[in-house]
Amino acid sequence: MCIRIRLDDPHAPEADRALVDAMWRRSLDERAGEGGRYHGPLPRARDYPTARFLLATDGAQTCVGVAGSVLPGPQARYGFESRVALEHPSLPIHDRTRVGEGLMLYVVPEHRRQGLAYALTFLSMLLPWHAGASHIVAENGAVSLDMARAAGFTDTGVVTMHRRDVPYHLTVGATEEVLRKAWASSERGLARFEVTRPLREMIERFEDDAR
Repeated sequence: MCIRIRLDDPHAPEADRALVDAMWRRSLDERAGEGGRYHGPLPRARDYPTARFLLATDGAQTCVGVAGSVLPGPQARYGFESRVALEHPSLPIHDRTRVGEGLMLYVVPEHRRQGLAYALTFLSMLLPWHAGASHIVAENGAVSLDMARAAGFTDTGVVTMHRRDVPYHLTVGATEEVLRKAWASSERGLARFEVTRPLREMIERFEDDAR
């Protein structure tokens, strides 16, 4: 079954925001463990003025994966900011017009281990790069921390939160460097999915710059 990856629709933002919020809730419920219900404050797509979201849908138009990015800009608000200030000394740059963030990533269980998470991760870093970000920050748990380090992110040593006693670390990477490293493992995987034109054009621009 073909998986199509697209950007959220700026002309119908409410419908896509509602879809993102539902997937965000599903992700948090899954991480809550026994009981399967997250009881903390729920993040909402509308809370991030500069964010863009990637939605992966199957042939039945069912959303099977989602990822988000905070793009740089004066109005940028980051997911980690409720816990750690952007001006933290462990972060190398504090300019909102130069910093992007990998905001979220979720793939439904039945579509895991097919390369979709890697594709969404690469595209979620490509969006801030396309918008001019020199650095990307992210929060990584135990599993994704090693992947982030391998992709060129540096662990700042700052723990932003715990989920089920799992610490989440604030990481940061130079956008160009992490994209180049991620491209090596993502190029073949991306070919499995239908990527819509705006995203395809960003990939082509990145390929041209990387040559």
